[in-house]
Amino acid sequence: MTMRQDAQWDQDVWRSRKVPRQGRARRRRAGSWMRPVGLGVVLAGLLAIVLALARPGPLTCIRDIAVEIQGPGTLTEEEVRGVLTASPGTSFLELDWDAAGRAIQALPRVKRVRLSYTWFNRLEVKVEEHAAVALILRPDAAALEVSEDGVLMSPRGRSLADLPLLSWEDVALMAAAPEAGGRLEVRGAPDLLGLLATMQHGYPALWEGVSQAHLMGDGCYELYWNDIPTVVWGRGGVSDMRLRAWSSVMGDLRRRGETDAVVDLRFRDQIVVHLPVDRADAAAHEMG
Repeated sequence: MTMRQDAQWDQDVWRSRKVPRQGRARRRRAGSWMRPVGLGVVLAGLLAIVLALARPGPLTCIRDIAVEIQGPGTLTEEEVRGVLTASPGTSFLELDWDAAGRAIQALPRVKRVRLSYTWFNRLEVKVEEHAAVALILRPDAAALEVSEDGVLMSPRGRSLADLPLLSWEDVALMAAAPEAGGRLEVRGAPDLLGLLATMQHGYPALWEGVSQAHLMGDGCYELYWNDIPTVVWGRGGVSDMRLRAWSSVMGDLRRRGETDAVVDLRFRDQIVVHLPVDRADAAAHEMG
């Protein structure tokens, strides 16, 4: 092979190697151009969705309102829907969530309320209802129910609920004629109402026997039993351990046929039971 032929062969080889490199360069340039275009299309699509959601329309309107009430069942869905500042067709973007919650919370029987958005444009309203633990009588003899938190509520139904009657020595409060939606502001009331609520839910044997609860001026309270002259004195809160001991004491009294007794819960470490003393035995004791 001559020198000219060698040079021609080298040039042919160089050209055969150069062509694929140029092809790859063109493909890289084409791919680098397509990537920004694809990313731009995605961003444009996301922007269109955001703009669609930002404008009141079918995608942002409430389609359904679900009301769930937890509690005694006295509060109705109609009452909740009647004060709710939203309806199907209202835009979620225009809904004042705080105002809607306050409107429902203003109902005397509502303890807590939570509003949330769920799938398919549903507004979910969850309400926890107050449970009544006692009744009070106004000066005009009208009755009001009292919750564990001291909230006063108008009775429901044709007859009054079977609840203990609550009275107190604060004459000034009785003269003020408490109204539904207000609170019972009496010394010792939070402890007594909390005790009644605990008995109602956890100690039915104790709860069913209470006919009346009376608040003393110093914050102590008295509980009177149905059909028997048993009286319970208390002050402040009562722990679960003392409640169990108290329930056991009441069971012992029933088994022994002791109906005329005073059970004193005011001492921290003990429960004192006072039983009536027969007059003849008392006289003999004094003489001896």
